[in-house]
Amino acid sequence: MTRTKIEWCDRVWNPTTGCDRVSPGCAHCYARRMWCRLNAPGGRYEGRAFEDVEFHPDRLERPLRMKKPQTIFVDSMSDLFHETISFPQIAAVFGAMASALRHTFLVLTKRPTRAACFFEWLERHRTPDGCYPSQAQLCERYAQKYGLARAKAETIEWPLPNVWMGTSVENQWWADKRIPALIDCPAAGRFLSVEPLLGSLDLGRYLAPAWKCDWCGSLFASDEPHTRGDDPDHASCTTCGRVVDWSFGERPIGWVIVGGESGPKARPMSPSWARGVRDQCAAAGVLFFFKQWGEWAPDVRFETVNGRFVAERLDPDESMTRVGKKNAGHMLDGRAYHQLPERANR
Repeated sequence: MTRTKIEWCDRVWNPTTGCDRVSPGCAHCYARRMWCRLNAPGGRYEGRAFEDVEFHPDRLERPLRMKKPQTIFVDSMSDLFHETISFPQIAAVFGAMASALRHTFLVLTKRPTRAACFFEWLERHRTPDGCYPSQAQLCERYAQKYGLARAKAETIEWPLPNVWMGTSVENQWWADKRIPALIDCPAAGRFLSVEPLLGSLDLGRYLAPAWKCDWCGSLFASDEPHTRGDDPDHASCTTCGRVVDWSFGERPIGWVIVGGESGPKARPMSPSWARGVRDQCAAAGVLFFFKQWGEWAPDVRFETVNGRFVAERLDPDESMTRVGKKNAGHMLDGRAYHQLPERANR
């Protein structure tokens, strides 16, 4: 468990390490660049390739050691739902999180479809005799199996109230592929990491309040067909088929993080793309966090004041200049957007 410079969390926790590329956003992965230092001679992971995904049961207890509430990013150097991590191992990680309700955990994945499959598996593997009446207690059992003697679920509530599920999207194609799968995952909150942003995004249907089936929890945007029958208040859900009374008002996505790419091969992010996501979040009442421009920023002229650079924007629209991550900064149209969910607010 280490402190981090990532602006939207306090610490990072890596119960798994390693990953591989699945989409254009992975092309210049920061974790892969960092791994080049970690696996060098004398490094922590000497001789191991980044593609060698590994589960570390000895790290499960780290959140339990920390008494002060923290916002923790899970697997900054991996993807918890990578295909080589077994469902029992993932359950063990959730068991550790269930045993540390004082912390808020942010689980980010590029594999939300497998995440949804994990939650379905967890539901199927609850014992019918009631020995493990909740998914949280079943996860506690798997955490103990992998050596976390202190695992004791502090709640039987499901989904866990201290875990937010998120997915990474970089363009519209991946947004439409991943966000519906993320919505299928039960979670206290859901968020998007739009970093690096590689194109314009239309997220309106995912940000607006949605209809929710009280039986299976499926969420449907207000303009989507969600019932079978003529009476929208007493009809059967198109997912589970049960006759339900619908509740309205839950947001599929509650928080959006946007950022440009950093690193030697960083691709520029158009200001209009970032503004588009910001304006959609504002219209829907969704929290918006602008993390950084990355290596590129709208054209600027640098002036020195008391030995420090001060940037004056010349062309705020499309013309971009490579000025470096530090100089590019995190201001969008002269304002910092650092909105955080209530439970993750530092």
